[in-house]
Amino acid sequence: MSRQALEEVLARALEDDSFRERLLAAPEEALHGYDLSVEELQALIAGDLRSVLLAMGREEGSGHGT
Repeated sequence: MSRQALEEVLARALEDDSFRERLLAAPEEALHGYDLSVEELQALIAGDLRSVLLAMGREEGSGHGT
């Protein structure tokens, strides 16, 4: 499972402005080298946060009192 890779991508996107800009402008290039499944790559490229969270085994919005 590539949960660790997903966590790395999300953490880096939050902390690294230039990575976040590359992720938005050229996601395939920015994600190259991360051990992600095809489904995870597609979700990240599409900006589908729900699918990303489900892939990580988390419920959408858990722990945020929504």
